[in-house]
Amino acid sequence: MRHLIGILLALVLALSGCKTSVDLTVKNVSDDVPMGFQVRVLNRNDMEVRSIGLGDIAPGSAATQNFQVKNGSAFRVTGDVAGTTVVYRSSDFTIDGSENPFVTTIEAKPVGRIVDDNLSHEIISNSFKNIGADIGAQPLGLKDAFDTAIGALVVAIPGTENTIGKQLYTVSPALLGVKVMSLDDMRFPPTNESNETLTSGKAAAEISGSYGPFARFGFTWSQESVYKMKWVMRGYGQVNKIEDPGKSPATLFSRLPEEEISQINSSLQRNPGSKLYYINRFYVLERAELFINEGQRVTGSGQLDVIEAITASAAYAFDRSAEMNRSYGPAVLNYEGMELVPLQIRQPAVRGGNDKDIAILVPTGQFRLFRVDQL
Repeated sequence: MRHLIGILLALVLALSGCKTSVDLTVKNVSDDVPMGFQVRVLNRNDMEVRSIGLGDIAPGSAATQNFQVKNGSAFRVTGDVAGTTVVYRSSDFTIDGSENPFVTTIEAKPVGRIVDDNLSHEIISNSFKNIGADIGAQPLGLKDAFDTAIGALVVAIPGTENTIGKQLYTVSPALLGVKVMSLDDMRFPPTNESNETLTSGKAAAEISGSYGPFARFGFTWSQESVYKMKWVMRGYGQVNKIEDPGKSPATLFSRLPEEEISQINSSLQRNPGSKLYYINRFYVLERAELFINEGQRVTGSGQLDVIEAITASAAYAFDRSAEMNRSYGPAVLNYEGMELVPLQIRQPAVRGGNDKDIAILVPTGQFRLFRVDQL
């Protein structure tokens, strides 16, 4: 019996001193994050005793490595970005000598979400396009729009497609005499739009330059940071101006001071291609909110569980980031004007008086879009 135990003990000791050949393939299955990979060889106490560099592996590519490992020990594979932060760690592979060679393939994908600026630009663009056409300008406060533009007569030169190229002369709603709307008159459309994305500060700043309603939040983006953000918009859509039945723009036009009518006519005559518009529709937004968390850069190998965002050069966490909020509204995104033609008609004399020329407005059935920064 003692002889048998001795043989078994000698066999175990012999096996523990043997090595197994490992044929390892590592595939980087991330979409666009190159990673540098290391094989970490561990002893029985889970302590690293050796590392083998596999080099940088591009997205969609693979690398192979053959190495020897003592039976009874183990190995794992880690991947990092920019050589500073571990963003991938495989499970441990224990080598017991039962397979020699030990052949395995690892498909490595980093933790967290990849910051894709093209994707974030597309998400933001599609979302904000839903709230109105031609929204390159920053929204204007609704009360200011009621006082200055909605219900105004505007002489303008049409621009490309359906937008205005140049505004030449404006008669305010109050001067024209139409109903000046107030916030109490508003019934906002029952619409909602919300979405979220990860983006770099550089991309967010570029998007702000393209979409006025996004820029209107007034947030200053750090070019070197990564942000997690969510936005909510409600009560947006096209609204018709409320009119007073007793205050028709066509009728009120004839009651304008002679100098105003003369200014409108001369602006039209001096500028070929110019037209007259009555602003009687507008795109409104009741409320817009933006919730922002700025990422904190993660370094080292022990914080895999907090990483939420990955770029080609760094990893970021948001667990200690205080949420910031920006909001505005109600606001006008842009206007729409009904094209009118000013005419003079001769009103016959009554009871021996003189005939009288009266200025009237005739609609053409055409409409034109105005950006809020054009009036």
